[in-house]
Amino acid sequence: MASSSPTSRSSPIATAASAAHAESNSTTPMSITLYPNLILDALRRVRYPGTGQDLVTAGMVEDDIRIEGMKVSFSLIFDKPNSPFIKSVVKAAEKAILTYVSPEVQIEGNISVKVPEVVPQDSLPLLPKVKNTLAIFSGKGRRREEHCLGEPRRSLSPSRV
Repeated sequence: MASSSPTSRSSPIATAASAAHAESNSTTPMSITLYPNLILDALRRVRYPGTGQDLVTAGMVEDDIRIEGMKVSFSLIFDKPNSPFIKSVVKAAEKAILTYVSPEVQIEGNISVKVPEVVPQDSLPLLPKVKNTLAIFSGKGRRREEHCLGEPRRSLSPSRV
């Protein structure tokens, strides 16, 4: 019967562990190829608190993902410029990319926020082709002064005005 010594034969787990240890101790950084679907997969893990949907399904990630080496930048689209979730969603997106893609990705400060342009009300014509408007109201009901003071208001005759 041949006996195997621990040094002549190693288990696959020990081989993988020693390879990972040797790789982590090497001076060259781990080379990863980044591509847009990798970024989108990480962003699918981030939920927008306003709707509960992930950023990709909600259509909040613009199709402008730019990758230059390890630097990634893109835009997030929000419905309102005063959304209370803008900062937290941007931070969550950064964290998701660093966690699920690679901690070497340069993402901090590279996510821009876009909001749809709001058209000012003054520039829109309220009633096109209408030159003049006239407001008419009915004077029915108690006057405000009577209601507030609790006393009937004396009417002024035209001679006293």
